[in-house]
Amino acid sequence: MDSNNIDKSVIVPVQPKTYRLEPQNEAIAVTQARYSDRFIGFCRVDPRQEEAITELRRCVLQIGLKGLLLHPIEEGYTINEDYAVRLMKEAGSLGVPVIVAAGYPWVAHALQIRSVAEQAEEATIIMSHVGATGSIGRLVVDEVFRQSHAVRAAWGRATAVATCNGAAHFVERAASLYVAGTVIGQRFVGAN
Repeated sequence: MDSNNIDKSVIVPVQPKTYRLEPQNEAIAVTQARYSDRFIGFCRVDPRQEEAITELRRCVLQIGLKGLLLHPIEEGYTINEDYAVRLMKEAGSLGVPVIVAAGYPWVAHALQIRSVAEQAEEATIIMSHVGATGSIGRLVVDEVFRQSHAVRAAWGRATAVATCNGAAHFVERAASLYVAGTVIGQRFVGAN
């Protein structure tokens, strides 16, 4: 991190082979506690699980994690399903942001996230990949920004956006319209 001038980094669990997210969330909490000056830990919860809201509350209120990661493509659901919206509303009520692994057609594209933002207005939603993958996806995101007050409001609360793979010009344009202060990262270590 130091060699790339990164002061702090958000860390999240990867999908484990056992598919038990609770131990992964615990490991993130331990790392965050040990290196609190460098890492901000987010939990990962599968909203399809019966205990999803309980796990989110445990992670935030008991073990001190600072946000939620949802990864619809890896866990096999669409982001605008009722159970995912309920979980995002809960995150909003707890005051923690939600990162959505976004830009995947059919499960987490910008129009679906727009739908969620309109239903869960209390949630702060951060779209990975700037909400899109590829040029066509960026056009869809641009249209969503243009039409949606909820998405613009979420962007208005944002203070930093990081990207990779040459999308900085798109982020800069979107951020100039909707974000008060922006940080653009041209290189993610370990990202493709």
